[in-house]
Amino acid sequence: METLMLLRVALSVIFMAIVACATVETVPLYQPPDFGPGLSAAAFSPDGHLAAVANFNTIWILDTQSMKKLMSFSGHHRFGTNNTLVYIGNDLITSTGRYKLPHQQGFEAAIMIWDLRNQYSGAAIIELPELGQYPISLAWSDATGALAVGGENGAVVLLEPDDQGNYGKRQLPGLDGPVLDVVFSRDGSMLAAAGVHPEVPIWNTQSLQEVGSLPVKGNVYDLDLIADKRSLLVTGDELRLWKFLTEEEARNIEDPSLAGDYITNATFVAITVVLGAFGGPPHFPTGPAGEPDYGFCTRITAVAPSGEYLADVHAGITKEKIRIIGSASGEVIHTLNPRGGNTCGVAFSPDGKKLLIANNRVARLYDTRSWKQED
Repeated sequence: METLMLLRVALSVIFMAIVACATVETVPLYQPPDFGPGLSAAAFSPDGHLAAVANFNTIWILDTQSMKKLMSFSGHHRFGTNNTLVYIGNDLITSTGRYKLPHQQGFEAAIMIWDLRNQYSGAAIIELPELGQYPISLAWSDATGALAVGGENGAVVLLEPDDQGNYGKRQLPGLDGPVLDVVFSRDGSMLAAAGVHPEVPIWNTQSLQEVGSLPVKGNVYDLDLIADKRSLLVTGDELRLWKFLTEEEARNIEDPSLAGDYITNATFVAITVVLGAFGGPPHFPTGPAGEPDYGFCTRITAVAPSGEYLADVHAGITKEKIRIIGSASGEVIHTLNPRGGNTCGVAFSPDGKKLLIANNRVARLYDTRSWKQED
């Protein structure tokens, strides 16, 4: 009898150990050492060899094979989420921030550019007083080398490099409210902006004239270009995929009521497909004294380079849940739960084989062929 009891105890211990091993969280791929404010941005270099994640104070550069930290930079009052961490080629990285004015009490909007070839050289700072105190959106055009920055005051500034790498400034008409995201067309000839505004305007980057606009319902938090499919994903209370057609293609669509307004200078017609919605709009929090807190993420998306699927994060409603949606069907094909708190940054690798997420505590990498963590 005593032997039988010992055997039962041993089997119970083994079973409990198996259950524990099956339910324990895997070790994060990358966990910031300072446990400061949660990670709020994620990005890949164009060649896919490097990844970057950031919180309010620090930007970490990671090797995508080992996910080990290669270097880190002080964010200098970095401000913003998701798309405000952008690689300029493989050697430079830029982000929005608040620049402390020398010998003064206040701050003003700026962007910082770090050279990854020399982490000790400091950041090049471009002051942008046109944007007020808070720059909250950022995009880079691979085709032209230009940067676009949107501010909390509704202004949009275009930064264009000369032969010496110095940036000249031109100001676009802007929006009625905070500019929550900006995105260039593939050839850099057009720029779309969105935020607290009843539509998504599209401007010609040479003439700075508006060539069309896309009507939207409520605020728009994120824009993603699907270049190969000539589409723009508009992320707000619902996901809308705007497909741009030539006039001939538009004349041949089966349901003419789907056609939107002409974007006259581009001879394109936009049609919209609703991919998915939740029961209510995202929570848009406020900071001290009622000031908008744009450093907190709301709803963000990332589109695979092939345009086949997208990652959708609805902070505050789905919490850590990330929906993978097929762009053709609009249906959820997978759900991820990376753990660690609300996810505020998602990015696909240039080859589409990896998905990087950044949340309150950790950065994780997923294999998009199996949707399993690569921990």
